[in-house]
Amino acid sequence: MKSREELRREFGGASAELIDYACHLQEQLNQKDQLLAEARAYLAELKQQLFGPKADKLSPEQEAQLRQLTADVQEQAQRPPPLSQEVLEFK
Repeated sequence: MKSREELRREFGGASAELIDYACHLQEQLNQKDQLLAEARAYLAELKQQLFGPKADKLSPEQEAQLRQLTADVQEQAQRPPPLSQEVLEFK
């Protein structure tokens, strides 16, 4: 961020109001940059929680449901194919 004196030199014979306004705009831009950096850091933290090693673990109930689904799928895969499939293939 440029100081008031740097702006005065850069704008040459500009009025004090114009230099004040330029300082004000720089301050606003700096604040917005800080807010944007904070928002990006917050988003990165949320992504880390969702996808990274700090992600929440499954609850015991969710683990039990997952085990049950896995067992159901394995059982389904071991069953013989339905008779209707043989009928269709017999043609």
